[in-house]
Amino acid sequence: MTRRQYIGLAVIALLIGGMLTVMNTVPRRVAAVDEATADSMAHAADSLRRKAHTRYRYDTVEVVLRVFDPNTADSMTLLQLGLRPWQVHNMLLYRARGGRWREAADMKRLYGMTDSLYRVLEPYISIAPPDTCGQDTAAVERAEKARRDTVIDLNSADTAALCLIRGIGPYSAVRILRYRQELGGYVSPEQLRELADMPWDRAAEEDGRRPIPLDSILPHLTATTDSVKPLAVNRLSAERLMRHPYLSFEQARDIYELRRERIRLRGPEDLRAVPSLTDSDRVRIAPYLSFERVEKGVLIR
Repeated sequence: MTRRQYIGLAVIALLIGGMLTVMNTVPRRVAAVDEATADSMAHAADSLRRKAHTRYRYDTVEVVLRVFDPNTADSMTLLQLGLRPWQVHNMLLYRARGGRWREAADMKRLYGMTDSLYRVLEPYISIAPPDTCGQDTAAVERAEKARRDTVIDLNSADTAALCLIRGIGPYSAVRILRYRQELGGYVSPEQLRELADMPWDRAAEEDGRRPIPLDSILPHLTATTDSVKPLAVNRLSAERLMRHPYLSFEQARDIYELRRERIRLRGPEDLRAVPSLTDSDRVRIAPYLSFERVEKGVLIR
């Protein structure tokens, strides 16, 4: 090697040595991280670590195949059959709203039900006939006859009594009682037509069958008007009047202003002076208004 080559190698060696010396001796600058950011980063790292090593809860449930009725099986039984927790939740919610599986093939429509899982479960699905509950034929016939002959008072019935009528399930019964409370009582069974999104208004999408129409249910219902709780129109504020389903804010305000002008409304005929009330509105709201007043414990009509 020539002298010039030796000098070149020496220069390269010096440069490499200098770079290594600087990298090992000069301290590195660390970006400052506040305490809140550090805690957040630690929490995120811990979450990622737990997600990486945690299995879903249903993966740990032991699968036990057994005969079951999807209309009565409890949540643990359904989980042990291999259903996911969210599927079990949807099934229980569907049952709570009055839904029912009438044949094994209906389970195919459960959201998330695969063909392979259905083939495994199909031999174990056993659905009891509706309304039998293990009774003999004579008992079932007596129960059906009682249903046909039953007449229920809407203003005194509870959910159990309403469910005796064919076509009214738990969901419908709760809606009927809730609307009774909002009205202050029913004056006619025909008021059930005012309830929106009821089973008798739509097709039963879950099984493709039509529900029992309301016209077949109404003959089994009556309304005792003695139980109606009227509104004291001469004492209540506009805010209280407008809570009734039959009165809007404008109508309640007009009634209140008319009362202030006339001191006291004496009967339904005085409502003709309310411009926002039509004739049909006056007929509909009249049973729910009381024009009496009390002064010093004396009832004045």
